[in-house]
Amino acid sequence: MESHWVILHIVRQGIGWALVPAHIIAESPVSPDLVTPAMQFDDADWPVALEMVWHKQRPSGPAAEWLRNRFAATPINAASG
Repeated sequence: MESHWVILHIVRQGIGWALVPAHIIAESPVSPDLVTPAMQFDDADWPVALEMVWHKQRPSGPAAEWLRNRFAATPINAASG
């Protein structure tokens, strides 16, 4: 869905579940009808995949060049210390 508001209305009808930011739920008129369970999240450092896509036939600008070089120079496990 492209709208948190639409997601909340669908969940309100009993169709599935959703992860929606707390401020959206707080501002929603359907919030009294929703159940928000207490959640526990693993606070481990999990790797996040990053990908960069560019057009081979068009030159990259300076920012894209910098980012591509930075990605290439940074070891994959650099975040884990």
